Amino acid sequence: MAFYLFVLALGSSRRFGHLDIILALLQYGPILFLLLWYLSTQKDDRAETIGLPRLNLTAVMVCFASLAIPLSWFATRGLVNPDESGYSFQARIYRSGRLMADPLIGATPKVQETPAELFYANHILRPFGWFPKFPPGWPMVLSLGYLVSARWLPNAIFGTLQLLVMAAIGSRWFSRETGALAAVFAALSSFYLVNSVGMMSHALCAVLAAMACLSLSQALSTGKLRYYAAMFACLAATFQVRPYTGFLLTCVMTGATLWLARSNHQLLIRVLAIGGLFGALAIAGVLIYNHVYTGNWLVSPYAAAAGGNAPPELSLNPASVWHGMARYGPYMLLETLLGGFPFLHLLAGYAVVREKVHRKEVWILAALYIGLVVAYLAHPDGYAVFFGERFHFESFCSARRC
Repeated sequence: MAFYLFVLALGSSRRFGHLDIILALLQYGPILFLLLWYLSTQKDDRAETIGLPRLNLTAVMVCFASLAIPLSWFATRGLVNPDESGYSFQARIYRSGRLMADPLIGATPKVQETPAELFYANHILRPFGWFPKFPPGWPMVLSLGYLVSARWLPNAIFGTLQLLVMAAIGSRWFSRETGALAAVFAALSSFYLVNSVGMMSHALCAVLAAMACLSLSQALSTGKLRYYAAMFACLAATFQVRPYTGFLLTCVMTGATLWLARSNHQLLIRVLAIGGLFGALAIAGVLIYNHVYTGNWLVSPYAAAAGGNAPPELSLNPASVWHGMARYGPYMLLETLLGGFPFLHLLAGYAVVREKVHRKEVWILAALYIGLVVAYLAHPDGYAVFFGERFHFESFCSARRC
């Protein structure tokens, strides 16, 4: 509790006002009061034990969808986020059956020489075509929303579907109650809701990551190769949606898979073969996309948009990383605490320390979240914080399942 108060005071003193303190108290105050009251009843042996109510997952999903769908419709009325504008433009290009739009008059061979009148954030304008810099996975899916005149619908569907997948993982690895409770924690988190509306790519990538995790849970419990194949297929798909995030998730899940299968050499070889196949497909997809849009197999549109050979968003310079942490760190911590279910991280940390029966499962979930948080420190100038850091969303829900 002292840590929560420290973060709240630090963030509020540097960037925010009293509204954030009030918001935090409104969230954490009632939960803390109920928790203390519950603990006080347990001190009396004569007190009747209070159990968790039986949670109806279908009702949770219906309630969440009833809120997410209209909010997503409202959020797409006007696009002020340049990323969403880019995804929207690319989705409409794909819906028309083309890979890129016709170039505008005045297009230049070098992106950095594009006239200011023709420059749009996250877009690349060259003599051979006009297109955003983003991978094709999400725009292709979003184009289906445009096809039915409901561009606001896919993310709300993915957010609702992820609740079901999350509950299935909790049920498989822990208990039915744990799975349902994880879905409730997610549905009641503003951070989860914010990333399940609109037209950003995080909801699709997150549901693919959750399905990969569910497949891993099935594979570890049954040993059947088809579940390993399903996991690698989902991870390969994340490379076509958010490549850096997909790479990080793949490292964690593949590492966990190989470590747990290390004593079974026959299984280990088969898993390596399956992983190698889907890894080759994922890399091939990225390379082909690079070549189509930049003419170079190894130069991504992210790099081409900045006129370089490597994505400028990532940096391994310790000074840059530290500057990003010092500038955005308190803000990110405070927003994460405000956007997540009250005491969520405290409960997750407690599970990591205290869980004995399902220890390896808890550590896999913890590694997914911690790994993504640490890896995105190499993204020092690209923090995107609104009720939490959106770059952590694909693994943020693993904290709920802990």
